[in-house]
Amino acid sequence: MSLAQLFNLLLINVTSFFRDPAAWQALAGRLPAIVGPHADTPIRAWSAGCSSGEEPYTLAMAPLRGARRGRLSRAA
Repeated sequence: MSLAQLFNLLLINVTSFFRDPAAWQALAGRLPAIVGPHADTPIRAWSAGCSSGEEPYTLAMAPLRGARRGRLSRAA
């Protein structure tokens, strides 16, 4: 197997904002429980990997969306 074949086997070569809607909906449902008890501390999140940045930006936008929709008491 060539390096290029291995690369394409391991990586999905797709990136976009809110790429997996079901995963982001699940996170949105859990954000109040994650953020609520820690309202006075910074929120730290880790993105396992990204090619052009959409995934980490999405991770940063998710709490802001929740705050705008009134599901969180504060924005990240």
